[in-house]
Amino acid sequence: MATPREIHSAARLTHACHDPALCMAPGLFRSVVKGKRGNLAISYVHSRSVSIKFRALESLGADDLRILQVLVALAATQRSVITDASASPASKALRAGMSLSGVARSQGLLIARSSYRQLARELGYRNTENTRPIQVCIKRLANVSVEVETHGRIGGFSLLSEYRDPSEKCGLCIALNPRITLVVQRKVAFTIIRLDEARKLCSDASRLIHQRLSAWIGAGKTSLCNLETLCSYVWPEPTKSAHTAKSRRRTTRKAMDEIAGAGWGVEEYQQGKFRIARSERKSNTALPDEDKPAAPSPAARPNQQKRAASWKAGSQPEKVSPTVSPQDVMSQHGQTGNEESGLLMAKYTGIKKNKIKSGSQKILVS
Repeated sequence: MATPREIHSAARLTHACHDPALCMAPGLFRSVVKGKRGNLAISYVHSRSVSIKFRALESLGADDLRILQVLVALAATQRSVITDASASPASKALRAGMSLSGVARSQGLLIARSSYRQLARELGYRNTENTRPIQVCIKRLANVSVEVETHGRIGGFSLLSEYRDPSEKCGLCIALNPRITLVVQRKVAFTIIRLDEARKLCSDASRLIHQRLSAWIGAGKTSLCNLETLCSYVWPEPTKSAHTAKSRRRTTRKAMDEIAGAGWGVEEYQQGKFRIARSERKSNTALPDEDKPAAPSPAARPNQQKRAASWKAGSQPEKVSPTVSPQDVMSQHGQTGNEESGLLMAKYTGIKKNKIKSGSQKILVS
């Protein structure tokens, strides 16, 4: 697992335009104990017209989340799409591996061409020789089946499919499912995940929370959230053990410190209540003396002092980074273009007063 000191200098991808439903589905990605992954069985109502079911023999963790983020970002730079009319061996193998059914059979698939070493660099690993964990994550993601019902019409597919051509140097081909394809093509609203921020995070908890907050809070916006809700982003099932609950809260507070260090504004303004601000882009400018926040009271805990100190810097919005256009910011706030959104995704209208409605949700864990 990479730490900030291990970030590879060759990493070049700055952000991923991701599917909001994948980022916000409770329990799709979770904190897992090494070697103890249970079954994945989740039903999620994303909006009034869209419901999604995820099924797999193994649950997904923060390692799988990171791989998918990089694959989505990489595919966006290549813009290669295969349709049901594509005739190459790789295209046929990728569409067959996607297990398309229902209305998804005619949908296009976005392709990411890469190598395991390139993926390791983009993830931030300084040692790019050990690619075995990446291969395992891709296989686990490919084994997740997805069923989407939109306005009563059902389509099925895998989360992704994989094809390897040993005759090519970068012979790894990954097909992304029709929902992600529509997102990257800017035909529907999307969530912006900053990969330069994600590479600075060390713990699974911070990575899981970072993706969920990125799907909820738009660039330059501020929202309030309580500690128990943040804990649920990492562990969706509640616990009856007081010791476990205390441990989760402690881990979540540390995760919020990491997120603050990645450029977000984080302040625990009351016990267990956070004010979270997302900057439009990172600022390396030091604060003037007169703009520095007031020192917390001596009774405040050390971690709370760190979060309060990071709040002022993280809440100073600047111009949108060149890597994220103003149109991208508008799209993240639920404003889409005039293109057809396809059969598998309704036009996303879950924004009201700078807050995203995640829809009702039902978690079924087998």
